[in-house]
Amino acid sequence: HIGYLNSFLEACSNELFFRTCSVLLHSSNLDIQLLEKLSILLQKLSKIKSNKKMFELFTLHLMIQELRTTHPDHTFLCINLNSILFNLGLIKNNPIESRENASD
Repeated sequence: HIGYLNSFLEACSNELFFRTCSVLLHSSNLDIQLLEKLSILLQKLSKIKSNKKMFELFTLHLMIQELRTTHPDHTFLCINLNSILFNLGLIKNNPIESRENASD
């Protein structure tokens, strides 16, 4: 299964895909469930170091930072958004580890 996932992520690692994500994230009426699914995909793509330039080229990192404040009540979404920013080196604490430590 990992081979298929990696192939899929590689296929998504291009300007057209990131431009489309940018357009979707600019859409103010984007359904929260669709936004959550998109955040999962972007989170996986953010782990690929060469994609950092794509996030920056289409200002996705800025939109992701803004979405964190727009939807603070959607925990799952916020964890994914924080994880993307962590993977891009824009925040210092891993949001998943921070959450686990908070429950201790």
